Amino acid sequence: MFKKYKPSKYLSYLYFFIPVLLSTMIMIIKERDIWFILSYGRYILKNCFPHNDILSMHSNFSLVVQQWLSDIIYYLSYKVLGGVGIYLIVFIVNCLILYFLYKLCMKISSNKIFNSVITASVTDILLQTYFITSRPQIFTFLIFILLIYILEIYRKEDSKSIYLLPLLSLLLINLHASMWLCFFIFSMPFVAEFLFKKDKKIIKLIILLIISFLVGFINPYGINSMTYALSSYGIKAINETVMEMSPFTLSGVLSPAYYVLLITFFGLNIYMSVKKKASIHQVLLIFGTFYMALRNFRNLSFFCICALPFYSNYLPFENSDIKDDKRKYSKYFIITSTAIIIILIANIATGSYTLKNPHQKAIDYLNKNATKDIKLYANNDNGSYYVFDGYHPYMDGRVEVFVKANNKKYDVMNECYKLEQGKLKPEKFLAKYNFDYLVVSNKETLYYYLKDNKSYEKILKVENSYLYKKK
Repeated sequence: MFKKYKPSKYLSYLYFFIPVLLSTMIMIIKERDIWFILSYGRYILKNCFPHNDILSMHSNFSLVVQQWLSDIIYYLSYKVLGGVGIYLIVFIVNCLILYFLYKLCMKISSNKIFNSVITASVTDILLQTYFITSRPQIFTFLIFILLIYILEIYRKEDSKSIYLLPLLSLLLINLHASMWLCFFIFSMPFVAEFLFKKDKKIIKLIILLIISFLVGFINPYGINSMTYALSSYGIKAINETVMEMSPFTLSGVLSPAYYVLLITFFGLNIYMSVKKKASIHQVLLIFGTFYMALRNFRNLSFFCICALPFYSNYLPFENSDIKDDKRKYSKYFIITSTAIIIILIANIATGSYTLKNPHQKAIDYLNKNATKDIKLYANNDNGSYYVFDGYHPYMDGRVEVFVKANNKKYDVMNECYKLEQGKLKPEKFLAKYNFDYLVVSNKETLYYYLKDNKSYEKILKVENSYLYKKK
């Protein structure tokens, strides 16, 4: 049945309309991390690189702005076009992700067009579901896809594109340093295959990987950026409080994603067993990224990037023998392109891409009744909304900054974790910091302590949180 369906080259390309259409619906309005990203970008352009925390109340904390270049890109786009600029960055990078996923699939499948289009489109749609958003990670995805693509080319032919590896390393260490070590992790399966086959191309690859490692020093924070991941992951307080860092589970809000992961993993391995076409690097990438995804949810994106493209080699579709005239399909490409442009214009006109702070009501109150140097409590869920307006909360979304291994002073993340676990009494915590204002969600331990406490006055409600003032 499937083998009988052999769409022509240009008909196959029309399927790209689906993921591109869906990407017009990516909403940036609920992305809380964008506020500290914009704050960093603005500060760096005005004052150069900070080495102590400039956003929270903990100004003595050592700081590594590990995604400084991404912050500047987002801030400049916001400064020029507002939220529309941020969305356009996401849209354009996603289109590049889709394109190079297709190129990667074409290389893996030996130019099976429809297989490559379908595999790239499904992979991109899965990435859009959870991971394509206004964060530095979208640049990381693109770099890793390019890495795998270049290594796949080099595996089959002695391509000069392999010389681009140091450039990709340089971009990654400055765009998203916490993911830099994965650049070498994802290269190792290819090294292993060359070693096993005793392929002489391994010499050039190892030399370029060494150069790629050395160019990692070209960043504002030196070795601290290069080792940032080592002190930022595997921390219990982060893993249990940050959703994207949570481990494998088949229950809860993330369960649909893990069901897809399991079905995909076992399905792909069945295909590999039947077809018997799996190579060493393919097996290592699939099993390695599967294990990473089980460790925490965010790594599911790496499974999509490194494992799913291999489906293009196993799908039952074949290239069509029909030689289509490109002009025959030009009207369809014009119609679909026009439809996407119209949707983009309509979303811009209706404000769908406008960046709105959900805590603006509380910020407006503080602007009228308080100063920027108040002691403000907000946790990692709410704090990011206040930093762009010049307030310095107890915490914000940069959870790894509040780990002692990074800030060299105090483990705020663990303190917050103990507070939520009932291991730290609220009155002791409040006495320590003597907050002037507190932004507390209705899910926090502090909420139940404050709501009946006569020493604090409830000012207003923002979303599922409340602004309290100390009397």
